[in-house]
Order: sequence, then C-alpha cells, then structure tokens
Amino acid sequence: MKQKRFNVIDLISMIYACTILILLVLFKRKINNWALYITIYGSFLFLILIIHKLYIHYGSKKIILFLKYFYPVLTFGIIYKSIEGYVTILHDGFLDNLVINFQYIILGFQPVLWLEKFIHPVITEIFKFSYFTYYFYVPVAALILFFRKRWNDLEYFVFIITFTFYVCYIGFILFPVQGPRFALSSYFGISNLNGYLFSLLQDFLMKNGQTIGAAMPSSHLAVAWNALFLIRKFFGKKPFLIILPLTLLMSIAIVYNRYHYFMDGIAGIIVSFLCFRIGTRIYNKYNTIQE
Repeated sequence: MKQKRFNVIDLISMIYACTILILLVLFKRKINNWALYITIYGSFLFLILIIHKLYIHYGSKKIILFLKYFYPVLTFGIIYKSIEGYVTILHDGFLDNLVINFQYIILGFQPVLWLEKFIHPVITEIFKFSYFTYYFYVPVAALILFFRKRWNDLEYFVFIITFTFYVCYIGFILFPVQGPRFALSSYFGISNLNGYLFSLLQDFLMKNGQTIGAAMPSSHLAVAWNALFLIRKFFGKKPFLIILPLTLLMSIAIVYNRYHYFMDGIAGIIVSFLCFRIGTRIYNKYNTIQE
C-alpha cells in the first residue's frame, strides 16, 4: 500500500495549483490581495509535499493515511472561496448577459423566473434540503471506503471527485458568471424563498460561504452526479436508488433556489460525464505506467 511516488490525486492537485499560480503571476496587476492568493496556493503545494513525506515514513498510521487521501476534500472550501478574488482576470467582468441572452434565444424564457410561479415554503424546503444533501455525498462515501480499508477504491473515488472540482474551478475562470441571484435580482417578484429548517441552514451556508463568479459550470451538479455514479459502482444499487431522487431534485433546485442558470446545470452535467470518462482514463493510465 505504501509507495514513494506521488499518487494520481497528488499529481492532479499539483497541476491545478501550479496552473493557478502561473495565472496569478501573469495577471497580478488585476488582482487585489495578490500575495494572499500566492500564499494560499504555495501553501497548498507545500501541504501536498509534507503529507507525502509523512506518508513515506509513517504511512501505516491512520491519521497519515487519512490526510493522504482526504487533503483535497479538506481544502476544497478554501480553494473554492479563493476563486472569487481572481475569477474575472481573463474577461475583466462577468458574462451573465451572454447566458441570459442565449437562454432566451434557445428557450424563449428564463427558467429561474418561470419557476417563481411555484414558490411555496414546502416546495422551497424540499429543494433546499436536496441542495443541502450534496455536502454529504463525498465525505460520507469516502469515509466508508476509508474505514473499510478499500484503498484503491478510495483513491479512485477521491481522484474523480478532485478532477471534477478542478475542471469546474478552471471553468469559472474561463467563463465567469455571477448567477441569477445577482444578475437577475431586479426581476424577481416579491415572493421570497422562505422555508423551514433546511432552508435556514442552506441560507446560512450561502451567506457565509458563497463565491461570486463560481456558477458556470455548476460544480454542485458535476460533483453530485459523479459521486452518485461512484456510489453505484462501489456500494451497489440500493444506495444509488436512495440518492438518485435527491440528485434529480438537486438538478432542479439549483435553478429554483436562484443559484444557477439552467445552462449552468446543463454544463455541469456535461462536465460530470466528461470528467468521469477522461478521469478514469487518466487514473488507469497513470497507475499502469507506475506499476
């Protein structure tokens, strides 16, 4: 189990961190708090190296094994939040108008506004709940694999999820979009998305953890759908059928909750499919070469 080489999770994480560091250097004049973001990604690279070194010498200890496989999961939030500081470096602004106009040309209406006619506290609570469950997809499945000592499955699971996140994060920079909560706020009616317990929890998380500009593609859907199919692969049909309805509801909730445009969701599902296929090839190829 213990290996001296970097695993494929390390590889993709280092590639992503170096890519962002290069962008930060190239566009430093456009970035406020430039040194902060350099520090974040430099520290991330250093963290990977330290954990790998600890793994080589103390890889039999559970805490080291946990860090080796879970450091991407533990850092997703920090990296996601940091994107807001440099998301518009390529375009000098947001591209919401392109999405809004394209949706109108293709659909003839804006789905997020059309869904307003269905706003009700019970419906809102259902959709906020389905959206909230996303936060448990990855950690719960990964922890089960960890405690069952299914190391190869855990590595594959975390790699696909990590690869999907990073592709979405790059997508935010290539096509920065604020989302309908901001760009269409003046068009929403007087109906508020008030619900009950899970609505309060989700609203709290969005208030304190939202990242403006991280909408296209929807990483929420991309990661959720890939996690769902990985759960089907590793845990069987029953958990898959339990989680599938929540994921389908989540696919509507991203628009109903005003977090995403319809096109964000479509893009997220496409990214999910591509990352699963391409990520699997990368994983298999890398591990075959290293054997």
